[in-house]
Amino acid sequence: MLRPWLCWLLCLWLLTAQARERVVLFGDEAYPPYSYVENGEFKGIYVDFLKQVSTRLSNFELELRPVPWKRGLEMIRRGEQMGLFPPYQFSERGYMVPYSVPLWQESLLIACHPDVMQKPRTRFPEDFLGLHIGVNRGFLLARTLQTAARNGKIRLDEADSNEANLLKLAARRIDCYANDALSIRYTLHRLQTSPATAAVTQHLQLVETVQLGDPTAHVGFSAYFTPVYKARFMDELNAGINQLVKEGLMRQLVESYQAR
Repeated sequence: MLRPWLCWLLCLWLLTAQARERVVLFGDEAYPPYSYVENGEFKGIYVDFLKQVSTRLSNFELELRPVPWKRGLEMIRRGEQMGLFPPYQFSERGYMVPYSVPLWQESLLIACHPDVMQKPRTRFPEDFLGLHIGVNRGFLLARTLQTAARNGKIRLDEADSNEANLLKLAARRIDCYANDALSIRYTLHRLQTSPATAAVTQHLQLVETVQLGDPTAHVGFSAYFTPVYKARFMDELNAGINQLVKEGLMRQLVESYQAR
């Protein structure tokens, strides 16, 4: 028979556990190594990191679900879901406010097929006039890239994933690909070591050209999804992210995925 004080502690623990609110955050399903689906499992640097953040939350429990990026943006715009990771901060997405504190600082660049590198391409957009540059569908990258496309200096070609863009580049259907440097390198390595895609990508040697910026990635929240616990959840989430970043977990995860 349990002592009365043990019963009290057990009841308190059960009440505390039951009181944790489950919060669903959606993440890009096709952005390796940061967030992606492989063999039915949602994984990646940001997925692993947010799972650890969840253990630091006192009143909430995170559930992480993958989603095609453009569909995820639409869910946020319609107020159907609360949070999506990992967008950069852009005022053009007025439906996505506020943002969490930064998860990580990424590094955007343009990587080109060797065939279009017969001349130096060190200035953007002057040295890229008329080129077809692949981007992931729904991505907002550097404003300079968007402005050059609007002004007709370059053409942006959208595809659903890193893999799709790199396969287009290998087939010379686009000239260059704009994305985070680690994401490009990681995905190309996976394609070149996969039996299904090695034959068409093994000779692709990308030339990394101009840097477009170093934006920070976040969890972005819908302005139209406003449960009563939203502010409390964001406070706990931000505190958890800051603490684990300070402890070096994000850098450890990045280095771990770089070594794979």
